[in-house]
Parts: sequence; C-alpha cells; structure tokens
Amino acid sequence: MHSHWGSPHADVYSTHGAPHAFWMRDVLKRRAKLIDRMMIALERRMMASGKNKVFMPVSAHLQRAYEAEYGSLPGSWKVVHPGVDVESFAQVDRSSARSQVRDQFGIASDALVVLFVGMNFESKGLEQVIRATGLIRKKHPTSPVHVLVVGRGNEAKFAQIAANVACVDRVTFAGAQREGMERIYAAADLLALPASFETFCMVVLEGMASGLPVIITEQMGVKDIVQDGVHGFVLRDGAGVDGLAKCIETLSDSQTRLRMGQAASETAQAHGWDRVAGEILTFYNMLLTVANVQRKNRP
Repeated sequence: MHSHWGSPHADVYSTHGAPHAFWMRDVLKRRAKLIDRMMIALERRMMASGKNKVFMPVSAHLQRAYEAEYGSLPGSWKVVHPGVDVESFAQVDRSSARSQVRDQFGIASDALVVLFVGMNFESKGLEQVIRATGLIRKKHPTSPVHVLVVGRGNEAKFAQIAANVACVDRVTFAGAQREGMERIYAAADLLALPASFETFCMVVLEGMASGLPVIITEQMGVKDIVQDGVHGFVLRDGAGVDGLAKCIETLSDSQTRLRMGQAASETAQAHGWDRVAGEILTFYNMLLTVANVQRKNRP
C-alpha cells in the first residue's frame, strides 16, 4: 500500500506535509483545535508503526523538520522531489504569451514583471514582494518593475499595503487561474516567492521549467535544486525587504535574467515525472524483494 499520508497501515508514504504539531506551533502560530489534535495523534501513530516502512519526503528540508519533531526517524527515508510536466511549459510560444497576457491584465509590454503565485498570501511572502517593489520605486521612480499576483487571498489588505508604499499602480491581482498558467509564466520575467516555510514548492519548479530565474528563501524545500546565483537567488534568513529588492534589481539586467533563466530551465528538465515514477518503482521493487525473501523463509 502506498499512501500520501493519513493511513497508519501503508508500506510506502509520500510525505508532502510538515509535521502537524510543528505546522500549528511554528508556522501558523495558533493553538491546535480538535481536528488538529486528531491529525497529530494519527501522524504519531504512523511514525510509531514505521519501523519497516519507506518514507519519501519531498525535500531534505522537510525530512529535517521531521527529525526535529520526532528525533530518530523510523524506517527508510529517501527524498523524492516532485516532478513537473516539462513539455507543457517548453512548448509555449513565449513571445505570443507575453503579448497576450500582458494585454489581458493591462501590464506594459516593457515592464519587468515579477510573478507571485500562491493561495496563501501571508505565508508565501506577498507583503515582502510588494514592499520590495515600493522600495525599488522609491529609489528609482522610473523603474518598470510590476508585480503580477496569481492566486486567491485578501486582495484588499495587500492592495492597501501597496498603496502605503506608493506602488499600488504596479501591483496587479489576477485572481486564481484554473487554466493557462503556462502562458502566465511565459509572460513574466522572474518569479519571487519568499515564503516563510514550504515543504517543497511546485510553483518554483514550474517557473524554472518556464525559463524564469527564481527568488526563494532558505525555508523552502525547493532550495534542494535552486542554486543561489545560478538559477536565481536564495534569500538568507534576515535578508528582509532590502535583500529581496536587491535581488529583483539584479534581475532587471536582461543578460543576467537570460543566463539564470536558461540554467533554471536546464535543471527543470531533469525533474520530469518520468524520473519520479522511476524512483518510486525502485522502492516498490525493493519492498517486493524483501517480502518475497520473508515469505520464502517462513517455517
């Protein structure tokens, strides 16, 4: 049995989420409700029964979170990064998408579009992106930087933040987009997602597959595959808005964007779903071999 969490009786676990107690305590910073306590108890039961199980966390960052929460980990642990549909991003006509998407959202053709994609504006760092944009505009009033926000959240709250830092005219809220995300990525110049915690972050891998340089933080599992200064930038803890603004300014140079975007695309090519399937199949075969040996050795 292969479970994506939630069952104490599986043989293989794809581990996507953070330890629930850690998530409540350190990320959301709120007290656990009844449902949370139930989830914590179920997770502890899975860990307690995991001696002969295989656990596949989506990043080394996530595995370290479990080590910090539980100490010695049961069973076998092997990081398996999520994949990306490489072809769907590679086949987009970038020039056409750039023109059509920018027209759709009223963004100038010569704007430096900083793409933000996420459904949780707070934890994924939208405020920092907006404040960094305001700081850049303050230093360089004619800067073409423009933030395109894709996702659902408290738009009024973040529009007010943009107004407070004098860049409300440079922030566009596109709402949740169910289709056509490949074209939206292609219309952008870079992706910025300075999240406070992410077990991985599929959005970043999608951006890389689209040839975008990316800006992330050290608290994101996708840093396993993002090299600072090669595919974009990995913000150190404490870098703050100033550090983010400097990264965006560096990427305002077209040659730097092109070099980092090409490197990001090449790295994404090695993270297709075929690779993920192959790694999981290896675990299946290993477990079947062990099961067959145990069966033969039974009296």
